[in-house]
Amino acid sequence: MTGVVKRMRALKNKLYALKFGPGGAVLPANITRIHMEFGLKNGQGHVGPTKFWRDNLPRLKFWNPSVPMIVNRTSEADKPATMSIYLRQSAAGSSKKKGGGSNKPAATTTATTKPSATEATTTPDTAEAKQAASRSAWDGTAQPPPPVDGERVVTIDMTHMHSTAILAELVTKTGAVAAKPNLDEAEDMAALADVKKQGEADRKLVLEYVQGQKRQKALLERARREADAIKAANAM
Repeated sequence: MTGVVKRMRALKNKLYALKFGPGGAVLPANITRIHMEFGLKNGQGHVGPTKFWRDNLPRLKFWNPSVPMIVNRTSEADKPATMSIYLRQSAAGSSKKKGGGSNKPAATTTATTKPSATEATTTPDTAEAKQAASRSAWDGTAQPPPPVDGERVVTIDMTHMHSTAILAELVTKTGAVAAKPNLDEAEDMAALADVKKQGEADRKLVLEYVQGQKRQKALLERARREADAIKAANAM
């Protein structure tokens, strides 16, 4: 039972670290995708982007599962490390009435039509193309796609930037809101922190006890050897 409790605590600590660590933030609804491009090696100022991808991006994806986050790693070490943020622009004037005329509703007819053979064959290809465009790559093939109609792209040059600076720039440019635990989660995290603190104190006490036992045993062994030496000297 003790092993189960320990594993559950470790699992909770990992879960809370994933949810509320650096990078845990909720993106606005107008963010359509995020694209990162940096080198396979950490030279030429790509250490920060690599750390952001390893530590911060999983938390960002946890809170924004519907936002595609594409990573393109390339062997070109001298290429700048960039982050492209795709934002959906609001359609101005979309609620305005188109055209004029009377206020009478126009007669409409509905008809069900079967998709043509061309549409049936192109639909899977389009889905596969979209899926392929959202895949990450480690050979430099996942290039940032061009923005579609109604999108704009904000670019961050991550070269020579620390991961914390990259995160701060992302939050500033997107308006992301840091994720915070609710009351129950905060209480559970505080309880886990208390258990960890108490465990560290207990381990310190146990270590001091074990070291004291070793010192006492060494002293007794030393006294025994001295006593044996004295007995041997008196016997002569």
